[in-house]
Amino acid sequence: VGVDWTQDMYKNLDRVVVTGFSAGGQFLLRWVVMSPEGENGKTRFGGLDMRVIIGSPSTVLYLTEDRPKAVCRPDEDKGRYHKCDAFYTPSHSCDGQWDKYGFGLSGL
Repeated sequence: VGVDWTQDMYKNLDRVVVTGFSAGGQFLLRWVVMSPEGENGKTRFGGLDMRVIIGSPSTVLYLTEDRPKAVCRPDEDKGRYHKCDAFYTPSHSCDGQWDKYGFGLSGL
């Protein structure tokens, strides 16, 4: 609704940027996963370029049961093109709660 309203109110836009930090980033991450808005980097009705910037959410919502191995989580910034090819499924950790909604999609 907010993206549609913004496009209606500001007719000369050439792109939409949606941002969230901390709790706002966590909320925005879940919105991005559940919303049809932004598919293929475009707004749903106006077809404008759309970018989402999420900063410091307290949790990250994973779309599969796989999680990055420690080698993929360096303690320094590796830049925007950092790539990870090492994943595992933590089936015996966190008392089986590791993939519940908030961290994964289990239970939805």
